[in-house]
Amino acid sequence: MGMRQDIEDLAKEAEWQIREHKWVPSANDHTVAARVAADLRAVVGTPQSQQELLAVTRLGHLREALAAVTIALAYVHGPMAWFLGAAATALTPILHWRAMPARHGHTFGATWAKVFGELFWQSLSNDARLAADFDAAMSVHAAAVGPWVAGARDWGADNRVADIGGGTGGTLRSTLARHSHLTGTLIDLPETVARARDNSPTPDEPTGTTDTAARMTFCPQSFFAPLPPGHDVLLLAHILPDWADDDCVRLLRRCAEALPDAGSVVVVDRVVSVDSGEEQLPVSQRDLAMMVVLGGRERTEHEFCLLAAEAGLELLRPSLPAPHQGLHLLEFGKRQ
Repeated sequence: MGMRQDIEDLAKEAEWQIREHKWVPSANDHTVAARVAADLRAVVGTPQSQQELLAVTRLGHLREALAAVTIALAYVHGPMAWFLGAAATALTPILHWRAMPARHGHTFGATWAKVFGELFWQSLSNDARLAADFDAAMSVHAAAVGPWVAGARDWGADNRVADIGGGTGGTLRSTLARHSHLTGTLIDLPETVARARDNSPTPDEPTGTTDTAARMTFCPQSFFAPLPPGHDVLLLAHILPDWADDDCVRLLRRCAEALPDAGSVVVVDRVVSVDSGEEQLPVSQRDLAMMVVLGGRERTEHEFCLLAAEAGLELLRPSLPAPHQGLHLLEFGKRQ
């Protein structure tokens, strides 16, 4: 009853926006809508063909169709995108399961690319405003998660840490600020590193810690290229869910190549539980977002371990759960 009421309220909001001319479709709106509709028809097929599919596949199509329209609306009109995004969230209780098994691929692929004709990462590189919004969102994550990462494990035996795909450096700065003996390298694409160089220290940096910037270096490159050696810890925070399984294995193999024998690969990400309790709600929503925007997925601890094993890594100790967001810290080393 609650979900039905949520959807009815959202529909009333949409009707009000149209009636009050808060949203007047333009020629560009119609063009985007026609293109998305054609792409959806091409992939989904006829109603008869849908009926012949397994229910789990049809629900997967529903999720991606909702996301495709939401992304298209975000391009032409923000408030209506909010409406449909909220409607998709209201459906989450009936989508409380893993949409696609590992290794089976996704029928739609990355929906962002279907709508815009380029991968999300290409859009990020080509659109300065999108890049700024993305940096701001990631900084919020880093402000919440960075201090926890810095305190969740024992960094005493480590000297150098590399934050791979670390964005503008919030998590790495938090870790260096808490552990004065550490030095760190931020590894990300050149345009991201350029923004990171200009980024101010995080608000949680302890008073009196003025040498954090001096202990931080920058390495502008793709993390699919060979990684610089000499780091005791390679940190992957909020990275693996952005990518499909094969890409994750590629990245983890790069980590294994660069890792010293006693080094660690520290993965910080949401972990999907085999249970479907309320705490899994944000994980389920993120699973949807990763699948349709990037072609990636959230994973169970077992799935993370399978990817690591394929790259020559093994779990060193039980994972550490964070007190919020379904996050876990998983630490891997070279397989002996």
